[in-house]
Amino acid sequence: MNGATLHHQDCDTFTVGREPASLFFPKAYKDSEKREACVGAPTWIGGYRIDGVLGKGATAIVYHALSDDGQPVALKVLRERWRQHTEAVKRLSNEATALSLVAHPNVVRHVAHGKDSDHGHYLAMELIEGRHLATILARDAFLPWLKVAEIVDQASAALGASHAAGVIHRDVKPANLLVFDPQDGSNIRVCLIDFGSARIERRALSKAALVTLQGVVIGTPNYMSPEHCRDATMVDARSDIYSLGVLAYELICGQRPFISKRDAPIFAMHLAKEPPALREFNPMLPAAAERVVLKALSKRPDQRFNSVETFGWALRRALLGDTSLPPPPVRTIPPAAHPAQPPVFNHGEVEFGHTEEE
Repeated sequence: MNGATLHHQDCDTFTVGREPASLFFPKAYKDSEKREACVGAPTWIGGYRIDGVLGKGATAIVYHALSDDGQPVALKVLRERWRQHTEAVKRLSNEATALSLVAHPNVVRHVAHGKDSDHGHYLAMELIEGRHLATILARDAFLPWLKVAEIVDQASAALGASHAAGVIHRDVKPANLLVFDPQDGSNIRVCLIDFGSARIERRALSKAALVTLQGVVIGTPNYMSPEHCRDATMVDARSDIYSLGVLAYELICGQRPFISKRDAPIFAMHLAKEPPALREFNPMLPAAAERVVLKALSKRPDQRFNSVETFGWALRRALLGDTSLPPPPVRTIPPAAHPAQPPVFNHGEVEFGHTEEE
């Protein structure tokens, strides 16, 4: 493993913030977690030999594993107490389905998924060396313009490929981007991970079965678009543009546009408050770059960019002053379709995949 920080080291995909009443567990569930800690990692899961633990979250463990031909993978498996929990299984299945639809160098690659007779559902993914962008930001509040441009540009390419495949990520944030920054001076690689919150549009149904998540609110409030705050089932690709805009704001300013320790004020600010000017926090920012980010953060989806790739291109052009960059191809964003089934809960409930500190 070369001593590098590897894919899913924080295992934040299934972290539960505050558990609603329906997610409290009897003593048997608690005992299963203690039993997991005592017995250690299994030897084999779904035909993969376990070689170590990459990370542990509230509902999932990610192992470093090897296939029969020696290919290393990141193998995500639900913890014992969650293996019979319908929504946790649906979420893992949803992630597997979404990843199977998207193939791009900036998106973690789907390898396989299935169900092991002893350990339940699993998802095997490409093993990626790198650090979570959230970890980088915790150390370096401000990044060079070139690195900001590279991160946003590659993230926009990953999201563009996802959108073209009919997949809306719905949880774009620093914790879901891995950055591999080689020490030899070569280009960085940014990789989008954690598609457990993804919405798979109806037009992708010819390629994969839609998994509808009911009873959970999807996403992380700090990065949600206004329309996502209203109804997570009715978002389209422009919602991901807004979330990437929040991330770009954070990369440039060293903080998010809206800050609160509670979710309700964050929702209210996304819905009604205009973000502070970026140059209040970073006076060296070119005025053109400020305009680009604020356009991505428009409250109305139709006032944002016509594609996420256009946003990445425009920000790179503004930050670096490179007017020779050709624009990306024009791509029309299909409007959000009605969900297959109505959601059970509204935004008053707590979702998988969110903690107060994210």
